[in-house]
Amino acid sequence: MKGFFNKILRINLTTKIFKEEPIPDSVFETYMEGNGLGINFIIKENLLA
Repeated sequence: MKGFFNKILRINLTTKIFKEEPIPDSVFETYMEGNGLGINFIIKENLLA
């Protein structure tokens, strides 16, 4: 499972701007898809905030 075409869609509800971001294959190999992929994004976003 690689999402829809290996991309995620980021939507900023304040500015009403959206953008597509590719998900590298290395992320899929490391985080075993599904829940691990979701956890990867949560960790990434919390460290950047």
